Amino acid sequence: MVRWIAATSIVAAFVLGSALGCSNSDEPATHDAPGISRVAIKPERDYNPEAPFYSATGGAAIYGDLEGGTIIGVSNFEFDPAMYGLYRLDMSTREVLWELHGGTYGPMSLHPDGDRFLVYKFAKAEGESWGIAERWVSDSSLIRELSDTTLGPIGHEGMTWGSQAVYDPHEPDKIWIADPENHVIIRTDWQGNVDRQFGEYGIAGSDDNHLDRPTSISLIKGSYAYTHAIAADWNNHRIFHLNALDMHIEFQLPFPYPQVAYIGGATNIAYYSGIAAQNPYGVFIVPDHAYARPMWHYPSPVDSVVGHPSQPYRAIVSWGENQINELDLNSPYMWQSGTPKVAVLFTDKRAAPSTPIYSPPIVDWFNTNKNIVIVPTQSGKMELEVARFGQKSGDFENLGIWSGQWDKIAEVSLNAGVATSYSMTEPFSIGRIKITLDVDGTVDGWINLAP
Repeated sequence: MVRWIAATSIVAAFVLGSALGCSNSDEPATHDAPGISRVAIKPERDYNPEAPFYSATGGAAIYGDLEGGTIIGVSNFEFDPAMYGLYRLDMSTREVLWELHGGTYGPMSLHPDGDRFLVYKFAKAEGESWGIAERWVSDSSLIRELSDTTLGPIGHEGMTWGSQAVYDPHEPDKIWIADPENHVIIRTDWQGNVDRQFGEYGIAGSDDNHLDRPTSISLIKGSYAYTHAIAADWNNHRIFHLNALDMHIEFQLPFPYPQVAYIGGATNIAYYSGIAAQNPYGVFIVPDHAYARPMWHYPSPVDSVVGHPSQPYRAIVSWGENQINELDLNSPYMWQSGTPKVAVLFTDKRAAPSTPIYSPPIVDWFNTNKNIVIVPTQSGKMELEVARFGQKSGDFENLGIWSGQWDKIAEVSLNAGVATSYSMTEPFSIGRIKITLDVDGTVDGWINLAP
């Protein structure tokens, strides 16, 4: 059970030191602000012992073994592709226990027994197939692979960022896959037999039966007993709660370029924008059921959020700045105000009078001061819309769930070639910008957010 009084903030501190009761005086941390410390991982390595480890190309996708002692999946971000790979690190000594090179690896999933892991391969090692591999935690040796299902290939050769495969925590011989290349979320066995599917294989769409590049799938481990999942639909800018038994959306939330992960004993969900630097909102920790009421905020862009496998109130975040930071959900420190930031809304986006264009969702949680700037090549209008919350489920009115509708709260005229600014100090939770031009043209735009 989450201790809500104590857990109203996040402290980021990599656990190579104090969080696990060990010290590394030879590797000083740099302190950004009270309650946050960052330590780069710099293990000794023959080819370049000073090269820092980065997380941008593979993600720190396994926090540790069940005792919390190791990290698997920290990529070394070097220009030499041969140095890409997986690394198992001892968190107290920083010793590299094993390295696996020759491929580019994506998000990983630890088996419930803690002895093996899944990895989604963006680029395969020599002698391996495309798709998903299962490996032993102890020495990284290959157990088995899967590259095709009864639907067709998983992804394709040269898969792009965003794919994910996770064990079904209730039936670990089954695998859940978010396949952005083929626009489906599926559950399959190791023979490729698909028994559950959401989305139409190979067909992108935006309705409640289709996906457009799904990036995340995570099974709930709490009171739902694995009958529900949280998923992210990248190009449709939505996070949704999925009934994993009959595969339908129960409710959803607009969010820009989303990724999601269960953390904190699976009672909380981390919402973040993946590696989309144009939307650097940070990480929002939201209670289960996708309520639009975040409890914590880590105000820095990240590309991975991973819950600890055995300590329910810890998680790590990683970003391509040779940093891995630990979040302590029980910390008494306040981390709710976000730093000023700029999110891109449009970049040379074509618009026509008959077809309005829409920005990705704008999240102003913890950043209520806003200034929107739109630069069109032709005259027209900008409309500010906000997501309508409040949806009935039977006789219950839930004000935290998005109804699926948007309401206009402001309209501003645009002049050709002129930067138009619109400022607000009131929060709207989640909004978006709608642009309609008088004649065909293009639009640039961004939003400045501040506490």
